[in-house]
Amino acid sequence: MNSHDRRTTERYWPHAINVLHDDDRHDEIFEWLETNLGSCSFKRKKSPRWCWRPHYEDVGNFARAWVGTQLHFRKDKDYAWFLMKWDGE
Repeated sequence: MNSHDRRTTERYWPHAINVLHDDDRHDEIFEWLETNLGSCSFKRKKSPRWCWRPHYEDVGNFARAWVGTQLHFRKDKDYAWFLMKWDGE
């Protein structure tokens, strides 16, 4: 993801949460998002309610390691719904 994509995501999808790749529920979370909030595809006229991007952390000497996925939500009600469903488990 280039810097323009990152700025656009942070501007229009202000609510974000990180899901680690070693989380057992990773596949369940994406399935639940597709079922309840729809597709995250940008190939249609209307913007999606959620989107995702890889989450990297610095590991030293200009190297970065993939540690999980960042989920971005457009509306705070979708973000709150996600947190009520998955944060309490």
